[in-house]
Amino acid sequence: MCEAALADNLVYNGHIGHALLPNISHVLRVLITAPLEYRLDRVRVRQGLDPKAACHYIDRVERARTRRLKALFSLDWQDPGPYALVVNLAQMSVSSAVTTITGAARLDDYQSTVDSARALADLALTA
Repeated sequence: MCEAALADNLVYNGHIGHALLPNISHVLRVLITAPLEYRLDRVRVRQGLDPKAACHYIDRVERARTRRLKALFSLDWQDPGPYALVVNLAQMSVSSAVTTITGAARLDDYQSTVDSARALADLALTA
């Protein structure tokens, strides 16, 4: 991950991603979320599950995700604190979310600097 990030043009989609490059100031951390009903509808369609099975699936995935992140990084993935941006897909379309996130990624706040590039190179070397 560090080597890929050194190319300075990386998008990582995953629930542990915000913890993989700690203390790198030009990393835009985004939490993409939605209410349970929205997620249930999506899982039912994608997985072909009945409502009860979809609820069980979401619960199982979220418990596993929570355990993994706590074990590896002592973090709670649902805590909005580490994220610069929280996007609720029940409040905007996926295309609007993409526009919002890519717009934020273009802000000066998320461009690498000499110091943040050095911090990333140090992290890569340490890893």
